[in-house]
Amino acid sequence: MRNLKRVLSLALASIMLLGMMVVGASAADKTAADLTDMDKVTNKEAVSLMVDLGIIVGKPDGSYAPTEGVDRATMAKLITYIMMGDVDASIFDGTKTDLKDIDSSWAKGYINYCYANKYITGDGKGNFFPTQGVTVVQAAKMLLVALGYDAEDRGYQNDASWSVNIMKDAKTKGLIEGFDAKANDPLTRDNAAQMIFNTLLAKTVTAKYDRDMGEKYVSEYVDDDTTLGYQTYSLEKHTGVVVANDFAALMGAVQDTGKTLIYTYNKDGVVVNTDSKSIKVATGVAMLGQEVNYYTHGSKGTVSSFVSATDKTKTYTYNDNDITYAKFLSNNSITVDGDKYTEFSTNYVDEAAYTPKAADAARFVDSNNDGKVDFVLKTNYTFSKVTKVDSTNITISGLGTRKIADVSGSADLEKDDYVNYANVGTSGKAVAEKAEEITGTVTALKSNKTKAVIDGETYNVAADAGKASVKDPAQVAKTYINNLTISKAVAGIFYLNHAGEIAVYLPTEDAADSTTLYAYVTGTQVSSYFGDYSVEAKVVLADGTQETMVVVDDSDKNTDGLYDMAIAANTTSLKNALVGVYPYTLNKDGEMLAGKKVDTISATDGKYTAGNPKMELDSTDILLDSNTVVLFYKKDGSKEIISSYKGVNNVPGIADNTTVTYVKAADKTFASFILVSNAVGEVETAEYAYALGNGFTAQTADGYEYSMVVNGEKVTLTTANEVSGMHIGDIYTYGLDKDDIATLTKVTTNIDTGVITSVTDKYITLKGGEVVELASDYSVDDLTSTDNKNAIIPGTGDLIADSKIVYVTSNSKLVKAYVINDGKVAGVDGENKGVLLAVDGYNVTATGTFTEAGNKLVLKYTAPAGISANGAVVKVNNATVSADLADGKTSVELTHVFTTGTETITVEIQWNSLYTETYTIDTSDLSEYVAPTPAE
Repeated sequence: MRNLKRVLSLALASIMLLGMMVVGASAADKTAADLTDMDKVTNKEAVSLMVDLGIIVGKPDGSYAPTEGVDRATMAKLITYIMMGDVDASIFDGTKTDLKDIDSSWAKGYINYCYANKYITGDGKGNFFPTQGVTVVQAAKMLLVALGYDAEDRGYQNDASWSVNIMKDAKTKGLIEGFDAKANDPLTRDNAAQMIFNTLLAKTVTAKYDRDMGEKYVSEYVDDDTTLGYQTYSLEKHTGVVVANDFAALMGAVQDTGKTLIYTYNKDGVVVNTDSKSIKVATGVAMLGQEVNYYTHGSKGTVSSFVSATDKTKTYTYNDNDITYAKFLSNNSITVDGDKYTEFSTNYVDEAAYTPKAADAARFVDSNNDGKVDFVLKTNYTFSKVTKVDSTNITISGLGTRKIADVSGSADLEKDDYVNYANVGTSGKAVAEKAEEITGTVTALKSNKTKAVIDGETYNVAADAGKASVKDPAQVAKTYINNLTISKAVAGIFYLNHAGEIAVYLPTEDAADSTTLYAYVTGTQVSSYFGDYSVEAKVVLADGTQETMVVVDDSDKNTDGLYDMAIAANTTSLKNALVGVYPYTLNKDGEMLAGKKVDTISATDGKYTAGNPKMELDSTDILLDSNTVVLFYKKDGSKEIISSYKGVNNVPGIADNTTVTYVKAADKTFASFILVSNAVGEVETAEYAYALGNGFTAQTADGYEYSMVVNGEKVTLTTANEVSGMHIGDIYTYGLDKDDIATLTKVTTNIDTGVITSVTDKYITLKGGEVVELASDYSVDDLTSTDNKNAIIPGTGDLIADSKIVYVTSNSKLVKAYVINDGKVAGVDGENKGVLLAVDGYNVTATGTFTEAGNKLVLKYTAPAGISANGAVVKVNNATVSADLADGKTSVELTHVFTTGTETITVEIQWNSLYTETYTIDTSDLSEYVAPTPAE
C-alpha cells in the first residue's frame, strides 16, 4: 500500500486534527444544481461529484465559470482535498518550507502541505508562483504524484522528455479521459474537474523497490486494491438501470417525489431486482430504461445528488409503415423475448405482450447493448399546441394545465409551439415533445390528397390534428391541403405528429400569388380641359397609407378600368365614389394604371379569430396565408380609421356580423386581399420598436433607415417614406412587407410610465397604487445599460420591483414594457469656480465660496438613456426657462445665478409627454463671491 501521507513538519496538534477530519457540510448542503451556470459546463458528471464531495463549491457569485483557468494556488487546494478531504488551510499553520512567495497567498497552508509531500514543486529558487496558470501537463504531473508515482523515477522532471512521460502515464491511468486538450493548453475549471474526477476513480499505486550494486531503485509500480476516492471519501461507483421514478415504473413501483429505483443485471445480462436501490435523486421519464452510474461516499454511503447515463444503452424506434416488424428486428440485430428478458409497457403502464404496429412508434431499449431488448415502450401521442406557459404551469390543448415539473420535456416549450404529448402511467404526469418542423415545397398531392410530396419526400396527411380546441389552427390546418389546388409549387412549413404525418401546414411567403397590387378606392374626381380629361383617385393602399393618386388611361388593356369608368360617371368630387377594390400597377412617373373593379365577394356575416387560418363567412369560408393583406377601413363622420395587416399570424380578430370583401389569389386557394368594412382591428399582440435616434440615420435606394430597439436588440428598420417628428424614446408599432420595408405607426395612446412596487404572475402594482394586468405574452426590453456616450445597449429584461418602466397596454393589459434609467445631473467641468457639488439621485448639494464674480452654478442635466432632450420643457422654481442642448441633444445645460438667502433651487424637466423629472439643488451652505481687498 502506498504511503498516503509522507512525513510533514507539522506540530503534533495539527496531526491530531488531521486524523479527525471528515467531509464538511458543503458536500451535503450544496449540489451542482445550485451553480448558476451549470448549463455551460461540459463535464457535468465530474463537476456534480466534485460539488457533492465538497471539493468544489463554486465562486462567490454562485457560478462555476467553467472556461476560466486554474492557477497553481487553486490546484494546491484541490490536491489537498483529494488527499485529505475537506480541510481548512489553517490546520497547516506551522508547516515550514523554503518557499518565499506564498506568505500572502490565501492558499498558503495547502501549498505548504502539497510542497512538503512533493505533489508540487517550485522553481528551485524558493518561488512557487501561486497566481500563475496551470497547464494540462502540469496538472497531470501533480495528480500522478498524488496517486503514488515518483516524479524523478518516472522522468516527470529533470528529463528532456518530461512532458511526453507525464502525458503517457496520464493516459494509462485515465486522467485525461473525457476531454480534448493538448499538454500545453491552459487547464480550465471545467477540465480540472474532469481530471480530479478521473484521479479519484483511479487506483493508487505502490512503488516496489530493488537494489543494484547497493543502490535502491523502483523496480515496478503495483496498483493498489482501492481507488484514491475510496481511500479519502469512501467513494464508490455503482452501475445499474433506471426502472422507476416519480413519473412511472417499468419494473417495481412508481417512486415518491424525487426518488429513482435502480436495478442491476444478473449474470446473463438481464435486468433484475437483485441489489436494487431506491435513491433520492430525481430523474425524468427519458431516463427510464437507461443504464446509469451513481456514486456513494462517506461512512454512511451517502448517495450522489445525480445519476449520469452511460454510453451503452441503445434505443431503436419502430414507426416505419414500409418495413415489417421482423425486418426491423433483423436490420438492427436485436431480439425480443417477453418470457426471458423483455418487459412491455404502453404509456409506461406494464403490459403482458407487445403487438407490432408501425403507427405506435414503439421504442426498443437495449440497456446494456447486448442485442437483447430489455424494454419495449409503446407511447400513444396526441398532436396539439401549447396555449399558455408561465413560471409554474404549462397548458396544452387537450391535456389541460399541468405543472411544468409534471410534464417531461416541457421546460423549453413556449406558447404556440406545436407538440406531441402523452399521458404517463397513472401518476397524473405527461411527456411532451416539440413537433418536428419541415420547411419545403409541395409539388404534388396523392391518394385523394391523403399524401403530399414535399421536396421529393412523400408524407401522409394526418386524419386529424389531434384533440386541439375547435378554434385552434391545429384543428383546421388540414383544410389547407384539402382545399389546395397545385397549379404551381406551394411552399410551406409543416409540423409532423409523432407518427411522422403532416398535422399542420402553414404557407410561407411563396404560398400564394403576391404579384398583383390592390387598392381600395374611396373616391374619384374628374376634370377636363378642352376635352382632355384628368382623373384623380383617393385610395387606401395595402399598407394602410392613404393617398390621392393620378389615374392614367389604361384602355389598351382595360376598356372598363377605373379611368374609363370615372369619365363615364363624370364624377366631380372626391366625395363621390366609384368605391371598390381595384388591381393596379404604377408607371415610371408613379401614376396609377388601375384595372377593372374587382368582382369581389362580400359577406355581411364575417367572423374571425386571431391566428386562425380560416375566416368564417355566412355562405363560405376563406383561407388566409402569410401573403394575405387585410385592410380595416372605418368611416366615423369625417374621420377615417385605417389599419393594415399582412400575414395570417398578424391579423387581429373581427367580431361577428362584420362586412367582409375579399379577393381570391390566382391559385384559388387563399385570399390575397381582404377588406373589412366599418371595423377597427384590435391588436392584442404587436411588434414594437423603440426609437434610438431623432429621425433617420441614413437614406438609401430602399428608403429611410431608422435605428430602433426590437425585442431587446438594436436593429435597423427601413421605411419607404420619411417618418416625420421621430425623437429618441418614441415607441412605434411596425409591420414588414415582403421586401422587409417597414410601416411605422407611432404609439400615442394606451402608453404610460411608472415605478413598479410589486409583481405577480398576472399583475404589477405601480407607485401610487395603480394595478396593471399583464397580457399572457407580454415582453420586456431593458434599456438601462449604456456606453460612455449614454447610448443604449439594449437587452431583454424582466418586470421587477423598483424598476422604472414605460409600458403599452392593449385591451387594458400590458403587452410591452421598457425598463429605463433615471436622468442624471452633474456640474460642468471648469464652470463652478470654488464650489463643491455632491449629487445623490435627484438631490444636489452645493457648498463652498465662489472664487469668481457672477455667483453662477452651471449644471448639466442628462436625459434618461435613449430619451431626446430636444423639445424638453424646463422650469426653474416653477418658471419656464430656455435651455441649451448638449451632447448630441441628450442633455441640457442650465446656468443658475446664486443670490443671498436662496436655500433651494427646484428644476423640473419634462423631457417629453412621458418623462418628467424634478431636481432639488441645496445652496444653503454656498457663499457668494467676495472681492479681494485692494492693496494699499
